[in-house]
Order: sequence, then structure tokens, then C-alpha cells
Amino acid sequence: AASSHWARQYAEHPQNLLTAIERAEPWLPFVVNEIENRGLAGELALLPIVESGYDAFAYSHQRAAGSWQLLAATARQYGVEINDWYDGRRDMLAATPAALDYLQALYRQFDDRWDLAIAAYNAGPGRVSRSLPAGHGSERAWQDLSLPGETRVYLARIQGLSCLVADPARYGFQWPAYHGDRDIIKMEIAGLIDIVALAAHSGIEPVELLQLNAGLKRLFTPPNGPGYLVVPASQASRVHAAADLIAPASKMVWSEINQRRGDTLNGIAARHDASPRALEQINDLESSLPRIGQRLIIPSPQSRPEDAEYFALHQQLSSLQSQLLPENRYRHQVRADEDLWILSQRYSVSAEAIRRWNGLGGGADIRPGQYLEIPPGAVAPRPHEYRVQPGDSLWTIARIHRVSVADLVAWNGVLIDHLLQPGQILIVGSADCCLDHLPEL
Repeated sequence: AASSHWARQYAEHPQNLLTAIERAEPWLPFVVNEIENRGLAGELALLPIVESGYDAFAYSHQRAAGSWQLLAATARQYGVEINDWYDGRRDMLAATPAALDYLQALYRQFDDRWDLAIAAYNAGPGRVSRSLPAGHGSERAWQDLSLPGETRVYLARIQGLSCLVADPARYGFQWPAYHGDRDIIKMEIAGLIDIVALAAHSGIEPVELLQLNAGLKRLFTPPNGPGYLVVPASQASRVHAAADLIAPASKMVWSEINQRRGDTLNGIAARHDASPRALEQINDLESSLPRIGQRLIIPSPQSRPEDAEYFALHQQLSSLQSQLLPENRYRHQVRADEDLWILSQRYSVSAEAIRRWNGLGGGADIRPGQYLEIPPGAVAPRPHEYRVQPGDSLWTIARIHRVSVADLVAWNGVLIDHLLQPGQILIVGSADCCLDHLPEL
């Protein structure tokens, strides 16, 4: 069975699974408690392993975000806040209740069947509904439905993990012990707090603070909520003391202004008794001249340490956050050997769409080093994946990639006589490599 196949794969090639478990460790008590309080199956805690590897910064080409891979519309429907300061889909404390609410709604929609609810979570309820034959369709096993190949793999993986939980010894696997040394707490705060200054005053590792608070889009807490930070339980008292120390200055002196025509960075800094360097660092300005109408955050000298160590730390964290944030994942820096046609093939989107999205004229050339925004819906095959071309069959693809047809069938959850569709993505790597392919929402 496909579930046993995936249980063996996870057991025999455990590195990705162990990485996901390590990421999950701080959040598992909260996730399991939420599931148990609702009287739901504990196996639902495994779902983010398949969705994202419990990576809070995971982002799909369909713009689903966070460990639970929620789309923005779905997240907002279930009460998750998303704004310029904060994306609750990346905050496990906000996203977990929303994801479970959604799963329970799907469970009710599909006649109290968890397999169909989980399939709908992955493929969408409309796609699952259309796969059900008229009459007694809800009684059909999911394996007999015309679900997308990636959804079939998705369900098989979750069932494989469930098998591994139920009987690890059968597969020669031992789940890592939970020690509780990465326990976290939710620390209530008010107003705008600079997490770099908080880290500097408390001695907490700033990268850890950033990872535990992945919902933040800036290096500050949002001025209008959600009103908390997640911190290591072992360092809570130190963080509380640091927050009390810096919060009064933060609440009184931080503000936002609209930059006006004729303003310069030095002029704005002089008007607000602030450091020009602080303005440039805090607002991530690429040049010393802000854009007209740009909103700037203005600190006072009392709100932060004005020293080289602080600015170096801020620059380091700002760079890390910029790399992690999903909003930046679809920026492409042009290399010397690339043109629009090459990019269109790489991202499976037309050259004209890239041109229009970036406001390029009909005859405009792109140049090495230039940054381009890739339009929504674009996707590049990952390593060990193959995009089906017209005329392809499982046999020809297996021959090209030197794998067996049986492996292709197992990895992709398809039948041996499955009719391939041009543009369909297939896993073509080894069993070890294919564990890197986590199906996305």
C-alpha cells in the first residue's frame, strides 16, 4: 500500500522528517493541546510535516504561507490578521486554530470523513467534490477517486506518518524523545517594540527571537497588535525586564510620517531629533533619499542604543528577515546568460507576462544584476522534478531519468496506465531525494 511505502521511506531516509520534528518541537505542546481540546485525531499534528516540514516561512507558488500553508483568503475567513506589519499565517499561535477550524468545516462538508477533508485541504473542496461520483460518492475510498496526483501522494504521506506513529518498531524507526528544553511562552506586550533592542537588552539570541516570531514583517512588534511575542520560557524573566525597560521610550517616541516633497534624510532626522543612520537602517532604505509619500518610522535617540554593535546586529537581522520573508521569494536577479525567454521557461510563465508585470516596454532588454518580479502563479520545477511535455508517458520519462516505472508510480501516487497531462509535475528523483518534495497547498 502507498501508506506503507511512505512509512518505510520516512523510516529509511529520516533526515527531512527529523528536521521537521526539530522545527516543530517548540510548538507541539500548543498544537497537540488545541487538537485534544477539540476532541480531534492526534494525527492532525502531522499535517504540517507534509505541508511545509513545520517551516513557518514556507511559501508555495500559489501563495499559501506558513507551517499550515494557508491561503490569505482562507486565513482571513477564519480570523487570521494579515497586514503590512504582520502575517498571522506564519504565527503558529494564530494559524493553528484557523487551520483546525477549516479542517473541521471540511470534515462536516464531506460527511464526517477525515480522508476527504484532508484531501480538500490540499486540493480545494471544489476539486474533491467534483471527483465524487453522483449518488453514493462519499462512500468511495479516496484511492478510487480521480484526485490530482499530488493530492494522492499527500494523503499517502500523511497515512504513512500515521503508520510510523502507530508502530515505529515495525519500520525500524525511533521517534526522538521530547525533552521540553525548547518550551516557549506567549508574552503579552503593548505598542511598538524594537526586537533588536529587546534582544540587545535581554541577551536573548536575536535569530531565535526572529524565528519564534515569524509572523513579523518588520523588526518591530505591530503597533496595533496582535500584542504578544513568543519567547523561550527559560529566558522569559529577562525578556520581561528588557521589555519594561525599553517599552516606555518606544511607546512615547516612535511615530510614522509621510515623507514630503523636498524632504531629505538629514532634514527629517533633524526635525525629529533622530540619527540619519538610524532612519536609514530602521526603514531599510536603499539610498539616503526616501521616495515621495513613503511612510517612515521615526525613532528618538532615547529609544535605542546608538552604537556600531546595535547597527551591525540590526543589519544582520534585517538581511536574514528579508531572505526569509515569502514576499521576497519571487524576486529574481538576472544573470549574464539569461533573457526573458529563459526566465519564462524556468518559471513556467510567459515572457510577456513577466514584461507586463515589471512594466517593461516592448523592446526593453533586461540586464545582468537587474531584479525582476515574477508574476503570481509562476513555478519552477525543483531538483528531482520533471514537467510533463506533450507525448510523454511514464515509460519514456522513466527511461530518460533512469528510474523504474514502478518508482514513478509509487512516488507520484498514479496508476501505471495514468494519462499524463502536459505541464504536470512528476517526482523523478530517488526515494531519498523525493523526500525533499513536500506537496504544497
